[in-house]
Amino acid sequence: MKFFGFLHKKAEPAAPAPAPAPEAAPAPVLAPGSAGKLKLYDTPPKTAAMLMAIVADTMGKPLNELRFISIKEVK
Repeated sequence: MKFFGFLHKKAEPAAPAPAPAPEAAPAPVLAPGSAGKLKLYDTPPKTAAMLMAIVADTMGKPLNELRFISIKEVK
């Protein structure tokens, strides 16, 4: 007689673990207040920073409110 037959059951094999989902590409890290990326064409970063500061000062706007898409040296 088996009154406690459920105690003697064999353990069922565990289901295979699901494959991990591929990680999404990390979003680019932008500085607070920035509006995106800046493309520089034949312009050193120091010169580009100076030009951006001059434009912001001339316009009377804070630099983080302006959006520069690209800066190219005209030869």
